[in-house]
Amino acid sequence: MDKNYDQIVMHPIGVIHSPYKESKDIPIQGIFKSNVEAWAELKDEYVKGLKDLDKFSHAIIIYYFHKSQIERIEGKPFLEQDKHGKTSFLDGWISTLKMEILQIKLL
Repeated sequence: MDKNYDQIVMHPIGVIHSPYKESKDIPIQGIFKSNVEAWAELKDEYVKGLKDLDKFSHAIIIYYFHKSQIERIEGKPFLEQDKHGKTSFLDGWISTLKMEILQIKLL
């Protein structure tokens, strides 16, 4: 394989804040606590990227579980009996989130 594909380097552009401070407090599925609000805080140099985002109802957020200690390549989905293979990064350190845009506040 070409050496340019040996690693992916990511640089955080911000932080997602939520009321959850411990992983044990996070619900298995977000639908079980649907009224919880979280927010994304961007570094100053990326704020211009928010231009016109308020015209959309949702944003797709890619985030990094900075406290994760494991990487799973298979898992058992909630309410299912069997394990399934999965792309390792989706349940290890990186995942995605569809976040409803309630407001955009520039500080």
